[in-house]
Amino acid sequence: GTARPPERPVDLAVMGLPCGGRLDDGLVLRSFLKGADGVLVAACHDGNCRTGEGSPESLRRVGRIQSIMADVGFDPRRLERITLAPNQGSALTGRIETFAARIQDLGPVRKGDA
Repeated sequence: GTARPPERPVDLAVMGLPCGGRLDDGLVLRSFLKGADGVLVAACHDGNCRTGEGSPESLRRVGRIQSIMADVGFDPRRLERITLAPNQGSALTGRIETFAARIQDLGPVRKGDA
């Protein structure tokens, strides 16, 4: 279905990638350094990936970045990967709201945390 607006205001910046498998560690880490309190990565469902490799690769990359985050004492729950199909706009809105609530519970990133 069509994405509905979130029920609560969400400060959201969208960055498009040609494929979730092209997710770059530096892009995610720079997002935090530039002030993001959380990063939500949306990729295709594993069985719905045109290349067959992009979705599993995005899972591997997010796991690696979360490991780096944990190693430096930065809460890895601030980064999440979800999978969606193009016709799941309503599901996307729900996942954004859930993620935004978690980030709100974690609070803003304090200078020096990232």
